[in-house]
Amino acid sequence: MAPDNTPVFSRARTGNPPPSMELRGMCPTHIVTALDALAMARGLDRTAYVNQVLGAHVEEEVHKASVLVRALRGNPLLSEDIGGQQA
Repeated sequence: MAPDNTPVFSRARTGNPPPSMELRGMCPTHIVTALDALAMARGLDRTAYVNQVLGAHVEEEVHKASVLVRALRGNPLLSEDIGGQQA
């Protein structure tokens, strides 16, 4: 990744995070066009559709991580911090 294209992570410094935050980035036109079509087919706007897609993706990845941690508990490949054992 080029130095000027590094991801930016925003976290609340104190207290509770806000209920929503802005997510921005460039996306190829053909993908945005397809996202708009998919959103319209579901009666949603682009942002609502993208939030659904991203939410489902995050849930799937968290589930995978949870399964890995449970299944590899005690395995030296898993970090000691989350249940692995030193080899």
